[in-house]
Amino acid sequence: MQSSAGSSGEGSGFTGPIGIIDVGSHFTRLEITQIADGAIGASIESIARPIALGQDVFTAGKISSQSISKLVETLRQFKRSLADYGVSRVRAVATSAAREAENSLIFLDKIRRETGISVEILEAPVEAKIIFLGIREAIGSKFDFAEQTYLLCDITSGSMHLGLVEKGLFTMSDSVNNGSVRMIEEINCPSDRRRLISTLVPFIKTSLRGILSHAGNSQISGLILAGGSARIIAEIAAKLKGDNSAGEAGEWLMPRDDFKKVFAALEESVPSEIAVKFGISDFQAVGLLPSCIIVSQLLSVVASDKIIVPPVSTRDALILDCLRSGSPGDFENDLIACAIKIGERYGFDKVHSNAVMAAAEGIFSALAPVHGLGGKELTYLRIAALLHDVGLYVSPRLHHKHSCYLIRNTQIPGFTEEERGLVAAVARYHRRSFPKSSHPEFTDLSPESRIIVEKLSSILRLADSLDFIGEWASLNFKLDGKAGLFYVEVGCPIDSVLSDWALNTKANMLENVYGLDVVLKGKG
Repeated sequence: MQSSAGSSGEGSGFTGPIGIIDVGSHFTRLEITQIADGAIGASIESIARPIALGQDVFTAGKISSQSISKLVETLRQFKRSLADYGVSRVRAVATSAAREAENSLIFLDKIRRETGISVEILEAPVEAKIIFLGIREAIGSKFDFAEQTYLLCDITSGSMHLGLVEKGLFTMSDSVNNGSVRMIEEINCPSDRRRLISTLVPFIKTSLRGILSHAGNSQISGLILAGGSARIIAEIAAKLKGDNSAGEAGEWLMPRDDFKKVFAALEESVPSEIAVKFGISDFQAVGLLPSCIIVSQLLSVVASDKIIVPPVSTRDALILDCLRSGSPGDFENDLIACAIKIGERYGFDKVHSNAVMAAAEGIFSALAPVHGLGGKELTYLRIAALLHDVGLYVSPRLHHKHSCYLIRNTQIPGFTEEERGLVAAVARYHRRSFPKSSHPEFTDLSPESRIIVEKLSSILRLADSLDFIGEWASLNFKLDGKAGLFYVEVGCPIDSVLSDWALNTKANMLENVYGLDVVLKGKG
């Protein structure tokens, strides 16, 4: 049995069962699904076990030994089920509780040693990307998804993932460490429903302030909701109007007025009554009122009546993620759009940044025989090129350091903390000092990432220096590896003073990293 944290990259032709283990904040789930030639088929097995990791972490900061023991036994049972069905491809992930636990490393080590299952902790931006891609595939061309602007919210029991979707692209992402059940556990909430609402509203408003302030500048066409609570709310809305059917492709389209009726019904009842009335578990009922308050606040920036609730769970999205090739291509346009959105937030020079990115791409391509990097690293370079000057928003002085700080502290969907730090470091070294052992933004990275930073920042530094030419479209780059020369050919005359400055101040890092002398050649 393969107990891998990542997707295997076997691509779209896989046939056989896939196992997904989702170690959530309050439940641990196993989903075994049949795949036929890359297409998702029927669910073979679906098991959920209540294990309150979130209650441990959100109140005491770490996962208790009792919960770890319970999880180990549950995973052993899951492993037997996987073996019974002959599952060879397994992905095991953990989300918000494990992310935030003080003892997360010990927790993961104990699970691996005692069960043989390697659990991957999904960082919030990675989880947000996986959920979004699952939603995008589920919606397809429905609801003018590729033409409209939507606010996206994935509500889980332990956290929320929020984002802005513009013309089908994920352009803004934020994650909040507050989930529907977590709020009840963390706050000493009163039992009276009216007092509970008055307690939760300001708490939720504060949690959503960031995304709402940015989304308020866009024309939002509708709200997309994901997560178990969202799907239950949509089901209750359908029941209240006597309609138990979903849309043609299984999506729920919930009008705002229908949502208001659900909210009103939940306001008047305690969780135990809600559970009986709508045929759900007590645990599911607990998270519904906080989820409704979240939705109500998000609707304050949505002008239309449209609330879409696709039937996509984390397990569904993870299965789709396993079937992808693992290349950045399926999300490349989203990352570029997100970087542009971040740049606009900080008033960047879009013309200059796009020109630097284009030049960096050309240099990267020409140096391919000597740098040994691929598509993922090219994506890092593109993002760093677009955002290398955002630090000017803070101050022109030492703006490369300010750029580094802003990138490190801005969520980029799909990027881990290590990847975000890598991109920030590439932007930081587009001018002034080379990477040094005294720079924490460099030494905090893994050895592999530090090598990539040196290779990419030397390219970005040279690309940025070519701004003085003014005719970016005429640039051409050639590598003469035998002679140890790298030619930058410009289709126009160039000023010798400026060219000497560019080579002396910007090309020297590329010469140090690749052992190549840079030669700038102008026309005429």
